Amino acid sequence: MLTACINTFAQENDYVGSYNGSKHELALQLYIMPQHNFVIAMSYGAVDQVIIGKWERKGDGIYLKQDTPPQSDPFLVYQRKAGANENEFIFRNFGMNTTVAFRVLNKFNADSLKYLHLPGENIFTRSSTLQVPANKLGSIFISRQIAEGRHEIYQYNLAPGYNAALLYYNPAPNQQLFESQAVLKDGVLYLINADGNQQATGHKSPLPDSYERQLAELKKSTAVPDSLDQLQNGVYQTYYRLKPTQHFESNLKLNTATAYFKSKEEELKQDVIATPVPTLHITPADTKKKRSSTKKPAH
Repeated sequence: MLTACINTFAQENDYVGSYNGSKHELALQLYIMPQHNFVIAMSYGAVDQVIIGKWERKGDGIYLKQDTPPQSDPFLVYQRKAGANENEFIFRNFGMNTTVAFRVLNKFNADSLKYLHLPGENIFTRSSTLQVPANKLGSIFISRQIAEGRHEIYQYNLAPGYNAALLYYNPAPNQQLFESQAVLKDGVLYLINADGNQQATGHKSPLPDSYERQLAELKKSTAVPDSLDQLQNGVYQTYYRLKPTQHFESNLKLNTATAYFKSKEEELKQDVIATPVPTLHITPADTKKKRSSTKKPAH
């Protein structure tokens, strides 16, 4: 029994290391860590992705499975107290899903919601701003399509005195979690998908001394902050996390010919956003980061 345990430990320890699978137009770094943690950092084109998960011994190799992301809601909403004429709702990354509908209402009305972007419109990731009259401020209703004509609606209520909001689309709930078998052959780690196709991730090398700190920083950076500091007109403004009061399903009758934000030329306001992505130091060094804090709203 003791010999079997020692052999199993030795076999598992064979996989612990760093694997660099970078190639033309793709940067890829994989850490297989002790305590059965793993991290994959990828950068290709304008897309950066970090996968954190657990691994276990399985068959002739190991099996990697991504942890469930800490934020499962499709929307992240933050609020702040702004000036009397600054009732701005800022939408970011919603071009990634053009079936999102939105409306500020005192009471939910399925016939009143309106698309943010026209369905099927090819939109790059950017920021769009909507001015909301003070006398129209109410509950925020925002939805995502889950079936033909069927939407999941999230309701957010601004706290008293708060009149501006920062809204993000979160694609994580729609993404399939990463899972893969992996085998080590002649010092090269291969990922094997469900169809049996193998992809080499690079030769094994020792983990850096700082791997535990890097893992802790990555986990912290992927957590949803309680507040965000955003630079606006040369001044940092603090937004505080707003959680949904409820979410429910409903059939919506949406006009496919009208939206809040139409083509690039017609938008009220837009700008390219540099979205921060935690990495293992394999993306360009000039990647911009948001300032974040953990302050709570003072009422």
